Amino acid sequence: MAFLSTLRQLHTGRRWVWRLLLGVAVAATAIVVLARQVQWEVALAHLREVRPGWLLATVGCVLTTNIAKAMRWRWLFPTDREPPSRRDAFGALMVGQMLNFMLPLRAGDLSRALLMGRYRQASTAAAVGTIGAEKVIDLSIMGLLVALVLPSVILPAWMDTADRGVTVGALVGASFWIGILLALPWLQRILEGLGRRFQALRLLSRLVSRFLDGLTALRHTRRVPYVMAWSALAWGCGILANYMLLRALGLPATWLSSLLVILIIQGGVSVPLAPGQIGVFEALAVLALSLTGIPAEAGLAFGIWLHIIVMGIPVLSSLWWLSRRG
Repeated sequence: MAFLSTLRQLHTGRRWVWRLLLGVAVAATAIVVLARQVQWEVALAHLREVRPGWLLATVGCVLTTNIAKAMRWRWLFPTDREPPSRRDAFGALMVGQMLNFMLPLRAGDLSRALLMGRYRQASTAAAVGTIGAEKVIDLSIMGLLVALVLPSVILPAWMDTADRGVTVGALVGASFWIGILLALPWLQRILEGLGRRFQALRLLSRLVSRFLDGLTALRHTRRVPYVMAWSALAWGCGILANYMLLRALGLPATWLSSLLVILIIQGGVSVPLAPGQIGVFEALAVLALSLTGIPAEAGLAFGIWLHIIVMGIPVLSSLWWLSRRG
């Protein structure tokens, strides 16, 4: 048994090494591409020419975005259980965001579900269901925004194909949402029946049923308006943060540029590979702003400042919350 345990540990360690090497390779590639595109002296000059007032407003918008996401998450918890407190929802969300920057395959999302199970004695499976509901909502909103932006931007052929894929994905997400609304009660009754009839399926039935409990807010007509209102506030403040940061750097601030930044960065970092998304985040910002004619050097300065803010808030908030939790 000890030998098998050692083998499993070695296998897990090797997987993490390969993931780390892959992430470092992705980050190095992005940095090399940036190095060939930009004049670093000009980029550093843009980086220093920031207006503190607008920068502080950007920080406030990003913080408000995260608070709105935490409030939305509370409304997605099952109605028959007490939702997490505002502080716990915000703290766990920040821990998840911090870990998403550092770990592959959205491991931070699973981490915040586990935190809710530990600190609130809530079902981890139900918490995972609420996070799944978040993704369905955000995918649908992203698809809508892509459909609004595409007619206003001339995209490269490869990127145009990618955006069509995002739109199709959003339609699939919306269809999945409608399917949940219609089929959720029926699925729960089937699972409960199977659990009663077959002892071997009882645990699986219970876990899947709790997961579906995390999606019940999508079919509660009284909760959906609150969920959508917090979602709209989160996305609106995210777009506004980009607008404020453009103003902070003295760049042409348009709502089109702000929309492109949030869509391209959100899509590009959805599967974290590079540690901290270093290089990748900045390259996506340069790409997004170049579509509206902003030079690469200015886009790099924008990406660095935005990266510092969107990473700094979760890290500091996570440390505060975890210290309060001991």
